[in-house]
Parts: sequence; C-alpha cells; structure tokens
Amino acid sequence: MSSDTTLFWIRGEDGNEYGPVGISELKVWLAEDRIGPDSEATIDIQGRPKLPWRRLDTLYEARELWKSELKKIQTWAQQMPTLAPLSRRIWAGIIDTVFVLLLMIFIFSLALIYILNIRPEQIENLSTTLLQSPSEPSAALVILMMNLLSYTVMLIYFGYFHLFREGRTLGMTVCGLKVADEKGQALRKGQALLRTFGIVLTIHFYGIGFLPAFFTERRQAFHDLISRTLVILKNRVEN
Repeated sequence: MSSDTTLFWIRGEDGNEYGPVGISELKVWLAEDRIGPDSEATIDIQGRPKLPWRRLDTLYEARELWKSELKKIQTWAQQMPTLAPLSRRIWAGIIDTVFVLLLMIFIFSLALIYILNIRPEQIENLSTTLLQSPSEPSAALVILMMNLLSYTVMLIYFGYFHLFREGRTLGMTVCGLKVADEKGQALRKGQALLRTFGIVLTIHFYGIGFLPAFFTERRQAFHDLISRTLVILKNRVEN
C-alpha cells in the first residue's frame, strides 16, 4: 500500500485514539502542532489500529510526512532530552531509599517518645514485643502508627521534590537526573501529584512497579506510565 493511500491512527495526549486519517490530514495536524515525531501512532487495518503503537517518526508508511518538515524535525531532535540510564536510576533509588528509611526511623522514634511516652531505652524491648506478639492491642496500635507515619513521610518527601524541585530527589540530584513530561518540559502539578502517589504504590507493592522500566522503550516505570513522565539527564534540557 502506498503512503498516499495509507490510513493512520494517532493516540493523543488525552489518551484517546483518533483516526483513521490520511497523510494529508496528518500534515495539517503537524503544522498545527497537534502531533509531533514522538506522537504514538500506527496504521489502520480494516478500521482498527494495528498493534503495537509506535512513535510516528518510526513508521515507514509515514515517511512522506517528514519530507517538507525535515528542518523542524532536526530542531526537535536536538531539543529532545536524553533518557536516564537505568544504572543511574537504580543508584538514585538506593540513595532515596536509605534516606527515607533513616527519616522514618527518626520520626518514628520521636513519635514513640513524645506521643506514646516510651523511654528511649524501652524502644529495643518494644521491637521484640512487636515481633513476638503483633496482635496485642498495644502492638497493633504501634504498627498502625508506624504505617501511617511511613506513608506520610513518603508522600511528603516525594511530593515536595516533584512539586517544587522538578522531581529531583536527593538521589536524583546526586546522580544528575530529573523528571519531566514526555516532551522534556517541566511537570504540571497534576503530573507531579500522580507520579508521587504512583511511587508510593510502587513501594507498597514491593517495588514491582519498577519492572516496566526494564522493558518499555522509554524506560518508564509504573509511576512514569500513569503520569506520562520521563526520567532524564538534567544537563540535556533547559532549566
């Protein structure tokens, strides 16, 4: 099938699928900045999108779209951020995990001392009690408080850095990383909050949400996928 008769489907930023449309309409959308080389696209097969979805600029059938837009595409490619290597993301995650755990221990210790009136020397005995009799009323109260404090600390920690520091947690700062939207731009507040809750869910389910980063094209973990964000090298985008 020639490119001038091929029909395409486009998945918009709102998650909706648009099509089928021809190459002429795609040229109009490109001129109007409704689509770009990184738009998710596929060709039409009997009125339905052919799976899997791919970047528009990787579709051979759409090659006609770029002939008159070469300069624009080259400029766009130069501005594209560089994805963070997985090794750096792992190190950033380790640093953040250690810091958050230390912060939790510190805050939890203060809560035991000043809320439950437990003396510092009794904390070690309390740990033994929790392990041996977790169903005891007093132990259950401590465990509940521990869980509430843990989630609160994580939400505040990741929420602060996502909302006010471009997602640059302490670990990401050390490793030269930041979080951006899928075009390399600053996060919107909704994205920042969604990614924060996504990270907490990922941690709650034993880190399973990190696995997609090893298999997705743009190394997106669960919290990146739901918030449509990327982890990138900071020195490749404008501040």
